[in-house]
Amino acid sequence: MAVKNIAPPPYLAGLVRNIWFTDFKMPNDHYQSIRILANGSPGLIFQHAEGHSAVKGAGGNLLPLAFIYGQSTVPCVNQMIKDAIVCGFEFYPSALKNIFGIDAAILTDALVELEHLLSKEIIDQLINCPNIYEVIQLLCVTLAKQSASFPFSTFVEESILLITQSAPQLSPAALPQYFHISQRQFQRKFKERIGVCPETYIRITKFQQSIHWLQNKKFKKIGDISYALGYTDQAYFNREFKFFSGYTPKEFMKVLAKQQLFYRTPEHTVIPLRILTD
Repeated sequence: MAVKNIAPPPYLAGLVRNIWFTDFKMPNDHYQSIRILANGSPGLIFQHAEGHSAVKGAGGNLLPLAFIYGQSTVPCVNQMIKDAIVCGFEFYPSALKNIFGIDAAILTDALVELEHLLSKEIIDQLINCPNIYEVIQLLCVTLAKQSASFPFSTFVEESILLITQSAPQLSPAALPQYFHISQRQFQRKFKERIGVCPETYIRITKFQQSIHWLQNKKFKKIGDISYALGYTDQAYFNREFKFFSGYTPKEFMKVLAKQQLFYRTPEHTVIPLRILTD
């Protein structure tokens, strides 16, 4: 069992950042805890075990076979309860608005069944695909057709790029000045397309940057990371890290040292980490 990553087709450029899939096999203890971290992006999951859900959500209910999830601002723990085929599409931050035309804030820390955004028939088609590559092809074509009517927002896309490049030094209040619009208009448009306010998105970006440095051992001690990312002190950094992951940085490193199904090797860590096996 291994996660395989494939590049999205060119016609989904700017919408889908990565596609992954795995043939999940249950460990001997009959379930596997999956921790979901805040990673700054929405996405799509398709999973099934002979046509039935193989994942329980944090509340203990079975998750839909196919669903769209929004921004995560707090961690949660799901459970894999059966051997299953699992496929994920990691979207770019503004993709919910660009693909489905919906206000992304509606799905922050929430999910919606794919059939409610498309049609019930799509689920039957996905289950009956002869292999996972046909599943991916069907989803790619469907997402491309769905997105044709919804244009990108240039200043939101550019603001995301600015945050990604300069999160430790960037003040949220300075962002509207780059685009010559009011603070109120910028906040409203940003949250509508990204799902969270600029301040929260910057916090998540800094959290994910700290994961990147922890994974790649960029610093000799954790305090160096908190200083480089502009936190007032290491205690504040530890609180922020635990808020978005459920772990302190030291606890996170111990978990990461275990075998991780969704771990990215250093050359792939530019894609934010969303899933950990507890």
